[in-house]
Amino acid sequence: MTNSWLVQFETVATVSTCHIHAVRSFGTVGDMFSKIFLAVATNLAFATSVLAQGQPAQKRAATPEEMNTYTVISAVTLCQARKLGVDFEKSLTIGATGFYSAVAQKHGMKVPESRGKALNEQALSNGIALMTTAAAMEFCKENIPQETQDRLKAASDQLKKGGAN
Repeated sequence: MTNSWLVQFETVATVSTCHIHAVRSFGTVGDMFSKIFLAVATNLAFATSVLAQGQPAQKRAATPEEMNTYTVISAVTLCQARKLGVDFEKSLTIGATGFYSAVAQKHGMKVPESRGKALNEQALSNGIALMTTAAAMEFCKENIPQETQDRLKAASDQLKKGGAN
């Protein structure tokens, strides 16, 4: 390859660099999304490693308005990926990655419901996946697998009854 793009992610004391080589032809849409996902995942991995180094989380929690914005962006991205033929699980990952990165980097993994405390990676990831999928149901229900729709409905019904099993 003769061309390469340099993608650089910086923090206060650390710089991580990732080379992404240009491809003469993207081939399939899946290849293009794979390359985009790898670039975003590198950013996410870097952000996670910085957080894991024990740096104090002195960032404010995301506001409900910010959470709504991140949710809509991730849901629309999931829907677009589905319309381009990407399978649901990959589409969910593509859609939720930006949401996760914003909350992790900008807000120190704090959401309105966490009462000022940072969530762990699993709790944040699960919550974002749920919010993204639920919002996507409003934009592109026809592109959400029926099994996923059924699980969301069952979870919603359970919460309405007052139990969260």
